[in-house]
Amino acid sequence: GLHRAAGGGGDVEGGGALSDEVRRRAVADEVAAALERWNRPRLVSDLDPLVSPCRAGKEHLAGLPRTMLILGGGEVLYDQQRRLEAALRGAGVAVEPPFVGEGMPHVFPLFATAAWGPGLHTGDASPPHPAVESVEVMERFLLSSW
Repeated sequence: GLHRAAGGGGDVEGGGALSDEVRRRAVADEVAAALERWNRPRLVSDLDPLVSPCRAGKEHLAGLPRTMLILGGGEVLYDQQRRLEAALRGAGVAVEPPFVGEGMPHVFPLFATAAWGPGLHTGDASPPHPAVESVEVMERFLLSSW
């Protein structure tokens, strides 16, 4: 469980046990256990800003193009993504207002096909699933960048 997973290894923040932030946002023991397995000693460090963008300083972020962030409201990395947003803004990067899929997990836009189905969005009156809506937001962002 979470108590077992929180006992050692590292965390997304680097070093030590899983942080309270990660444990608070972990919605299932499997998520915490997967983070623990992923965080075993490896060749790269999550302290490296090229591995973990939320660790990047202004020298890494300044000059980046206009940026869009899509966050799962229920994901374990939510708070880190908000810190990345603040760091980007602090470095002078134009950041679109983030799209937050309420209650959605990490990488939830990948579920758009399952929520949407294989065809095109029908445009009916019902609100789209957050995964579908996130893809539509990405499409508008990308088209506005050309």
